[in-house]
Amino acid sequence: MDREGNYLSFPVCVMTLNHFMWNGLGGHAKTFGTVQGLLFNQSEGLNTGITKLGEQVVEKMLDKKNGRRIIPDVKHMSIPSRKWYYDLMAKMRLEGDTVPIVATHVGVAGESWAVVENGKLKKMHKTADWLYQEPISIFDEDIKEIAMSKGVLGIMLDKYRLGGPKAHEMVDESRAGSINRRKVYIKLLVLNMLEVVDALQCKEAWDIISIGSDFDGMISAMETYDQGFKFGALHEDLFAFFDSPEDIWDLYPRRKIQRYMYGLSASEITDKVMGGNLISFTERILENDLGLHADASQPEGNQTQKSKQ
Repeated sequence: MDREGNYLSFPVCVMTLNHFMWNGLGGHAKTFGTVQGLLFNQSEGLNTGITKLGEQVVEKMLDKKNGRRIIPDVKHMSIPSRKWYYDLMAKMRLEGDTVPIVATHVGVAGESWAVVENGKLKKMHKTADWLYQEPISIFDEDIKEIAMSKGVLGIMLDKYRLGGPKAHEMVDESRAGSINRRKVYIKLLVLNMLEVVDALQCKEAWDIISIGSDFDGMISAMETYDQGFKFGALHEDLFAFFDSPEDIWDLYPRRKIQRYMYGLSASEITDKVMGGNLISFTERILENDLGLHADASQPEGNQTQKSKQ
């Protein structure tokens, strides 16, 4: 709604509940590292839960009485805030209303929330060396909630937020823009995708994975894929990897990668993550919220071609 109470001609589909700093709605996850943290203090509200005001805002965002709902983006929400939101989603599903859970630009932790709650557990898993296991990442519990709701998660193109210390070393030891650097980036991206599949242990895991670049954010972008016109190269590199998989460090041998492809071809997986899943998600949103198909409003002869699933 605008200030006069009129519904927007181009309504918002997805919106974050919070970002870097405390806004009174709910706790946020830590974003900045040590150096940035000296300039931007995130301590107020850090890792706390949702507030009463935040509950009211979420309720209004999801209300369809005055038009289409706005889906909250769980990125930047603290783990306690996400837990509250997932509980709300479960209650709504029991009432027959399934709201897709969306995480627009994330890294995948590859473990349970327990590694955050218990530091000793984190040290026991070798995934900690290769994946970014901080509250701002998406964990196994998040992934299962997203899949259950037929939502979507976008893997961001940040060269440091997708990996742990050893992955950072691999990036820094390769020359920027080189073939070796591109190979490291692709392995890092695929590693994050495989951890989604590992959490769900099913073929349908490939239906919720997409690219969420976060080019408009404060990120250290992968320079080989840091602009939209370079997505053709990203598509080609992902296809080449899935067409002939290589071991991903000491986490995923080639045979396990092939098994986790669940019979899907390199072309099918690449098309899904490079746009197909987002098209399908958009179609579901339009149909569920507006009661029409994504191609219904297109002029005849210029209808949207449905993605092959």
